Amino acid sequence: MSDDDDGDDVPPAAFPEPGAKPAAEGASGQPAKTMTPAHQAVLEQKQFVTGRISETVRYVGFGLLAIFYAMISSDAPFAHALVATMSAHLLWMAICGALAVFFDYLQYLAGSIAVDRALTEGAAHDYNYNRNWLSYRARGLFFWIKQIAVIAGCLLLLIILVRATFPPHAPAAPPAKATARG
Repeated sequence: MSDDDDGDDVPPAAFPEPGAKPAAEGASGQPAKTMTPAHQAVLEQKQFVTGRISETVRYVGFGLLAIFYAMISSDAPFAHALVATMSAHLLWMAICGALAVFFDYLQYLAGSIAVDRALTEGAAHDYNYNRNWLSYRARGLFFWIKQIAVIAGCLLLLIILVRATFPPHAPAAPPAKATARG
């Protein structure tokens, strides 16, 4: 299929957040021509939920970066010990946070490009989006990648917290030998 194939049109109401394919299609898999009130309610709920996911990913991504910065810039003994023993974990946690924010941005950039294209093609295509457009597909992909990045960052934070709370016990020193003095 070409990038301009009109067989995969998506109505504008289904575009506000990625993943709205089931709500935007009729039972036959073709775009729905009219939406029932129940269909519209489900689509609105999906748009609300996915919008909240995007907000949460953004907050958590910036939070992971803030935790990293607080740890590496702190003079507290705890922070120094954490950086000394788990610097790689902290660095990867921060990278995950940065990636989550970056992919959040890319998702909205791809969405903007798809909107511009739908507007450019205009009334000839009922202002529909095409699932085959690179910008449309990239938008959905970035939506999922940013969630994976933030989940990985949170898992690393949990590992850091568990290891900091329950550090591995150092092996006990061997008992001192008794010396016989005579």
